[in-house]
Amino acid sequence: MKSPGELKQCTGCKQMLVLGKNFKTSKKTSRYTGVIITYWNSRCQTCRAEESKSWRQRNPEKVSKYYQEIDRYRVVERNRVYRERHPERAVEILTRYRQTEQGKIKHCLENLRRYYQQRKAPGVFTKEQIDSRIEYYGGKCWICKGPFNTMDHVIPIARGGSNWASNQRPICTSCNSCKGARLVHKGDSIPRDWFYDALPLR
Repeated sequence: MKSPGELKQCTGCKQMLVLGKNFKTSKKTSRYTGVIITYWNSRCQTCRAEESKSWRQRNPEKVSKYYQEIDRYRVVERNRVYRERHPERAVEILTRYRQTEQGKIKHCLENLRRYYQQRKAPGVFTKEQIDSRIEYYGGKCWICKGPFNTMDHVIPIARGGSNWASNQRPICTSCNSCKGARLVHKGDSIPRDWFYDALPLR
């Protein structure tokens, strides 16, 4: 096997290029000995990139299926390894992401799904459906009209409510804690003593 820095002719563009700079190595297991063999690719990185791009353009359905069924496992594994190597950095990134609008919604959905699995509530929902419900309520808590950070159920899970998107609405943690499992609909008069003097209605 040639060493990095030596010249090698690319079988694609026919140019003499430098190993290690324009070529990458690959590995394969010998079918006869079971030994892992390392070798230089026959085509340079530029030719391989163009060939890969051309294949993706010709096979969009296969590319989509690949990323959905295979590549996501690689991403999960890569993220797991990164979290183990850099735990403090991973927590910092996650905290910063959850402060964004997208992160708040995703974190809320993850908590809801976990809770519903425990309670075995019927019904499923998608992010688009939840976004539609949030937009319907103006992107605010339906009770106090302040910023929301979770979802409330029109008919609470504890009273047999479902997990369908139509049974959910945005609410803040304070209002959700005070409301509990009560049946309250939009437009109903809400007793002020639910929220104490520390949480005035707006």
